[in-house]
Amino acid sequence: MALPTNELPLTADPLDRDDKTPAGPRGAAAEPSSPVKILVVDDRSENLLAIESVLRNPEYELVKARSGADALRFLLRDDCALILMDVQMPQLDGIETARLIRANERTRAIPIVFVTAMSDEQRYVARGYDAGAIDYLLKPVDPEVLRAKVAGFVELHRAKQEIVRQAALLAEQEKRERQRAVAQLELKNLRRERAAQERYRRLIEGITHAIVWTIDPDTLACTFVSPSAEALIGHPVERWTGGPDSWRALVPQEDRARLLAALRSLSPGEEGAALEHGLVHADGRTLRFETDLRVVPAEEEGRFEVRGFSVDVTDARLAEEALEFLDRSGAALAESLDLATTAETVARLGVPFMADAAVVHVEAVDELPAILAAAHRDPARADALGALVRAAPLAPPREDGRAEVCEDVRRLLPPEAASRAQELLGEGPVRLVSVALRGRDRTVGTLRFVAGPRRDAARELRLAEELGRRAAQALDHALVYRSAQHAVSVRDEFISIASHELRTPLTPLHLQMKALQRGLSDLPEGPRRGTLLERLSTCARQVDRMTRLVANLLDVTRIHAGRLEVDREPMELGELVADVAGRFRDELARGGRRLEVRIAPGIEGSWDRLKLDQVLTNLVSNAVRYGGQGPVSIELRREAGDAVVVVADRGIGIAAEDLSRVFERYHKGMNSRAHGGLGLGLYITRRIVEAHGGTIAVASRLGEGSAFTVCLPLERAR
Repeated sequence: MALPTNELPLTADPLDRDDKTPAGPRGAAAEPSSPVKILVVDDRSENLLAIESVLRNPEYELVKARSGADALRFLLRDDCALILMDVQMPQLDGIETARLIRANERTRAIPIVFVTAMSDEQRYVARGYDAGAIDYLLKPVDPEVLRAKVAGFVELHRAKQEIVRQAALLAEQEKRERQRAVAQLELKNLRRERAAQERYRRLIEGITHAIVWTIDPDTLACTFVSPSAEALIGHPVERWTGGPDSWRALVPQEDRARLLAALRSLSPGEEGAALEHGLVHADGRTLRFETDLRVVPAEEEGRFEVRGFSVDVTDARLAEEALEFLDRSGAALAESLDLATTAETVARLGVPFMADAAVVHVEAVDELPAILAAAHRDPARADALGALVRAAPLAPPREDGRAEVCEDVRRLLPPEAASRAQELLGEGPVRLVSVALRGRDRTVGTLRFVAGPRRDAARELRLAEELGRRAAQALDHALVYRSAQHAVSVRDEFISIASHELRTPLTPLHLQMKALQRGLSDLPEGPRRGTLLERLSTCARQVDRMTRLVANLLDVTRIHAGRLEVDREPMELGELVADVAGRFRDELARGGRRLEVRIAPGIEGSWDRLKLDQVLTNLVSNAVRYGGQGPVSIELRREAGDAVVVVADRGIGIAAEDLSRVFERYHKGMNSRAHGGLGLGLYITRRIVEAHGGTIAVASRLGEGSAFTVCLPLERAR
């Protein structure tokens, strides 16, 4: 039978507590010394008092609720270890209240013990367990049983709370350990980052041949530049980072637009750009740099920067320019062997690459006069510069070819010459670099550069010395060539005079021998007459041979002087061939040799009769001389538009190694040296044939004879 209940009016705090200790935060683990909260739900005050009297204990804090709604309101903001709940309550009975408590995730684990007098009805018991009850107590409640069960549930609650507390402590410990590990990793990363930054700083500071710099891709302002920038180009770091226009002024005007265009074309994730440009040094020089540009992430997250790495290539470019200059100089010096032309070339080579002006003085050698060549940046002033040097000669430089420098040559000049030097070379000191032009065994002259060099003094001096060495070689070669020309001219003049002098006695001698032959022919027949005629014939042949040798010397002199003239006239070539063959017929017959002549008729052309006579005479004479005891053949035929003359013998022949040189001047083959001669006949023959526009060739095998073929064009026959 249910106890009678009276509904109590609700207050602001519908819960009655044994003490006024405020409830702790929801879900917080209770300390072991704090009282455990037990929620007692009953609509009758006397039942609440009865339970209170049984469970009075300092370790418990009894919270009394007079309805299911009051119990739910308490559980919304607080927690407890056990709920003792009456089953029969108005409006919201204990079973429905228990079902609502179990439906809440936060309160479903709180044990519920029903206190009821309805034990005789099994259906209520089943409903209570279905609603989530753990146990039943029947009224009237046995105090010992109630205390024992409550103590057990409280002990379970405290154990649970201890587990929660230990778990919280463990979680807190794990959290602290994680935080400590994270802190250690962050510290390690920070140290690693600081070490990397320190290495990067040292690396940047250690770079002396290049500049590392960064650019804001939006504003193109320089945000960083390595300390090497000031060492390389002389401007302080602030000049770079003073603003977008500040660093741009360091780039020469001709390179600025190209560099800015390369910076604007860069994008993150794409390949960078590389280009060569100049940077203006603080002293006004322009240095050359090769720069690699790339967009990389900046230190600030989400931002990018352009990073540039500029390598100083000024020395390399200057070396390339010097090599190109020396190559050009070598080619220019090799173009001519004329001494005056070479001197003028040497003077022009260094202007304006090395100096504002240059003067070359070539000393007089033997009968050759001295030469003075001058070059100026302004060609109109070159003559005035030469006149100044002639009027104010300077002391010669050192003999070993090392360059000497005079920082202001005006101090060495007379006042008038110093004034003229100022007019020619401008205000300020006139710097002079002098190099002796040393040939193989003597000093051939002096090379002087005026108002320069101005960039790298040591490099320019080495370049001046190298140019002086090459110029000295060229001038020395020109001097040797000029001396050789002079010697050849003297030789040719001597040969010409000697030839004329030799021909003078030969002509009357030839006439006297002809007269003797005629006189002997009138004498009676007899042995003495035959012997004398034979000896006179031999003398005549030797006189003819001497005449040809003298003529060859004259021809060589004319050819060398470029005076070989061809006097053309219409002629029939067969007549000339027959005439030349007739001259050698008797000589071959006396030696028991045969002369074979084959002449095609009607071959006419416009040629020089005397010159072609000389050609045929030389060829037939050689065939007779080197043909041994075999026959000599002469053939004239027409082939296409040429007249072809072939002179062949079956004598000693020509060695294969001599065939390519047989038409050279003064050349005599190994097999022909025993037969005398000057080695000029075939050379003169070739030049005469070529003067007629023809060609001459030879075919020969050693021991089988030779065949010379002359081809003369017929175009000019009309």
